[in-house]
Amino acid sequence: MRQRLLNTFGGEALPHTFVLAVCLAILGAGLILRQPAPNQKALTIAGWRVPPLCMVKRQFGVDCPGCGLTRSVTACVQGDMQRALTWHRLGPLAVLYILLQALRHGAWLFLVAWRPLEPRWGRYLDRSIWLMVILLPLNYVAKIFGY
Repeated sequence: MRQRLLNTFGGEALPHTFVLAVCLAILGAGLILRQPAPNQKALTIAGWRVPPLCMVKRQFGVDCPGCGLTRSVTACVQGDMQRALTWHRLGPLAVLYILLQALRHGAWLFLVAWRPLEPRWGRYLDRSIWLMVILLPLNYVAKIFGY
């Protein structure tokens, strides 16, 4: 049994196991965190206020390109798309990317027939992160100019 687990989740499978665990942790956190009331900005866990995560906002008092992304991802995971888009326009895109990565790495781990196809499709998915890298500053500029 132990050897089977090591073969499934260790060695060559270790990077896939790690990425899948991170994706599931992010999605799980999105389900556990509670959305703030309309007049507040802080997320909560079991009634406890989560401190602001943005260092730029804390140090300089201005939003960074990613400000609101955590709240947007949380709202999106909980199914509140309107609120997700209000917090940050790229939140749903981030959730889609996380879901696709989770599916990719989960398929590699549990569907052996998928493994020969994964390098090709995985490469496309890995490169698609550049879309987010490009869209974050563009969204920030649009936000600054009121769009």
